[in-house]
Amino acid sequence: MYIHRQIQEQIKPYLNRKEVLGIIGARQVGKTTFLQHLFSQLKKQGKSVKFLTFKEKAI
Repeated sequence: MYIHRQIQEQIKPYLNRKEVLGIIGARQVGKTTFLQHLFSQLKKQGKSVKFLTFKEKAI
């Protein structure tokens, strides 16, 4: 189940910029879930998105 958050509307003006956008916050508050939901919505709109984590040392 996904809970709609206010940040979803607040972040929209930044999505069309060609910049890196980072989401920070405490552990276990839903950052990854939020981004996965957002990315699936953007992909449905035909937008290209990349999801990077710092778990991969090769980056």
